[in-house]
Amino acid sequence: MRFNLSLTKTAITATVATISLSFFGSNAQAALLIGNIDNGTVANQGNQVNGSDNEFVSFTTPDDGITRIVDDITVQLSNSFGTASFDATLIWFDDSLPASGDPTGVTSTIAIGTQSVSVTAGQPTNAIFTPGTDLILQPNTRYGFRLNGTPGSGLTWLSQFTVAGDFDSTYESDVNATFLRAYRTNDGGTVWSVQTSQRIFEINVSTVPEPGTILGIVGIGLLGLSSTLKNKNKD
Repeated sequence: MRFNLSLTKTAITATVATISLSFFGSNAQAALLIGNIDNGTVANQGNQVNGSDNEFVSFTTPDDGITRIVDDITVQLSNSFGTASFDATLIWFDDSLPASGDPTGVTSTIAIGTQSVSVTAGQPTNAIFTPGTDLILQPNTRYGFRLNGTPGSGLTWLSQFTVAGDFDSTYESDVNATFLRAYRTNDGGTVWSVQTSQRIFEINVSTVPEPGTILGIVGIGLLGLSSTLKNKNKD
């Protein structure tokens, strides 16, 4: 019995896709990369992010040999002027940050997206950003992101100040990532100054399976498909 070659290729492609989706869906391990929202950190101040006033946080991924992908980024916002909707924009800084995490002069960036956020003074609002492109995180590498808002607005990024010199006591990580520093610019990004108060945010990630593991699983699936086709050919 003969089979149409194009149909066979289609079956193989569909099988590979199904196996890959099943693998990612059931084996991708979600985790908190770095953050301080879920542990109940309470803001005691806010820093305006509008126009040329931008904020930035940086961190280092764990040295565990594992590649990860960003699922979402949440920032806790408020408003200085009552209730209003503002545009909040996140820009991701790729792996060219210095040891201090200072974004000065760094040009390797990726736009994450802009969303309209309705915020009220005195009421924390968690704005969740889902990257429109894959943000792949290599192990033992420095990354960060920049937050900006509508020019002239009262949009603020909430933070907690503890004591002078405390840059990271509120942050937690499921995977032993380390927080570096928060920075602020008042001129659109030419000059950045280090900040002590700890910005309230979190980054959730999933583990990217090793290519060899994926190929092994796909290979097993293809062997099974090949065996099925051979058995049908015998009929």
